[in-house]
Amino acid sequence: MRISCQKLSDRRFFYLDNKTDYQTAFDFMLEGDHEVVVFGVLKRLNVRPWHEHYQDLVQEGRLEFVDAYQKYPDQRDDEKQMLSYIYQSVKWRLLDKLRRSTRVSTPILRGGG
Repeated sequence: MRISCQKLSDRRFFYLDNKTDYQTAFDFMLEGDHEVVVFGVLKRLNVRPWHEHYQDLVQEGRLEFVDAYQKYPDQRDDEKQMLSYIYQSVKWRLLDKLRRSTRVSTPILRGGG
């Protein structure tokens, strides 16, 4: 299945037009202990540092953190509520990635008969 460039562009880089928001999102993630959200999701999904795709999932989680920050629907005054929203978004994205990698790497067993 091919994804059109336009679809990919709309999904991933929707907010890249406004570089200030993009930079603000990265700054927020690196500020304080906010990046811990990504590692908390990985721990919750039982993905440990020795997992073969750990570093890839960390990077994917960081990208989703930034996307979720930019897509957050409410005012950014309530940091706790916003971090809960971001946590859930990162969790869903990484869970989808894990499901896809499992689906690709798991062979189909056929019954003998």
